[in-house]
Amino acid sequence: MTDDAARGIRAGEPDRDAAIERLTASFTEGRLELAEYDTRLAKVMDATTVGEVEAAVADLPVPRAQVERMEADKQLVRQRKKWRKLRRETGQWAGGAVFFTGIWGAISIAVGEATFYWPVFPVGIWGVAVLADALSPAKKKKKKKGKKKSA
Repeated sequence: MTDDAARGIRAGEPDRDAAIERLTASFTEGRLELAEYDTRLAKVMDATTVGEVEAAVADLPVPRAQVERMEADKQLVRQRKKWRKLRRETGQWAGGAVFFTGIWGAISIAVGEATFYWPVFPVGIWGVAVLADALSPAKKKKKKKGKKKSA
């Protein structure tokens, strides 16, 4: 959906609440006079589309609190992705450990005695790799620099 199409969507309470928060922050920072604040507030409350709500606050900066909330939300999403990845990798590691131990057990039964527990090597190395990945700092994605292809 394009931005122009989104502006034609009917405005809801969250849209109005965000605009009112933006108006109030601008008023308290001295960017708006009381009369202009009241006029814009009335426009926001009477607005029926998102475009009308955005028009009332288009020339005002986004309040610092909203920016901080958006950053906190992004950080929370990143943390959840990291934990999901760690759970997936740990589960794969545990499955591999069970698989290798099963092979070792079958060999030991076939031989008639407990042989050297060789799965310690692949499982240990794999476990160290999973642990190192979990403890390493998050990697930042680099934007690719390249020429745009002409159509």
